[in-house]
Amino acid sequence: MTGKTSEDYATEKKPIKNLFNFISLLESFTSLLTVLPHSNVTHKAIIEDESTDTGYVISHIPKSNRRPFQVVKEKSTTFKVNFLLRNNGESIAKNLNGYISIAGQGTGLEATTHNCCNYYAAKSLGKIAFQAKPDYFLGIEQEIAPLTIHFTLQKPFTSGIRIGALVHADNQSSERFERVIDKDELEKIYDNYVKDPDNYNPASGIFGKDAEPEINSEEPTS
Repeated sequence: MTGKTSEDYATEKKPIKNLFNFISLLESFTSLLTVLPHSNVTHKAIIEDESTDTGYVISHIPKSNRRPFQVVKEKSTTFKVNFLLRNNGESIAKNLNGYISIAGQGTGLEATTHNCCNYYAAKSLGKIAFQAKPDYFLGIEQEIAPLTIHFTLQKPFTSGIRIGALVHADNQSSERFERVIDKDELEKIYDNYVKDPDNYNPASGIFGKDAEPEINSEEPTS
């Protein structure tokens, strides 16, 4: 679209940093924007520089026989939780590696900017694996947060959430984590937060009392 108009449109191109992370979050949140969810929306990466993970995204919204679609204007709660690893053992953790996977409504994964790890993404599985670089060791009682999980809680809930993780290192026992939350439980977590946003932590409802997310509640635009 060009020329003088009152419509909102792009006037220039700017490459997106952390392209994979952006697409992963975009795909997770697309289903939240309409009722019924438009299941055939796709997002394609146009890579400008693979070494720096920058580029552009093209979103294709095809015609659907399921129309009409209603734009969702329910209040949403978005927050993120750092995937924190702590060495509670009695020896230095070497060759640290693992993964986290997440699936469900309004979820996404983001690799942090730690230069200690290499990352391997399996977008179709909602999974990011990490491998510490050969010269990196996690000392006793030291911590690292290699991944960040994003959530958006918004009615109506059409599915639950499944989270899985595995962490391994030399001289340490492997640790696994799995959590499944159905859509009814998600709705209760959301309702508890809306009733008392100053005192109720939605991440605690999902992960337990030790979760400490950054929370941002906002009214989505149509």
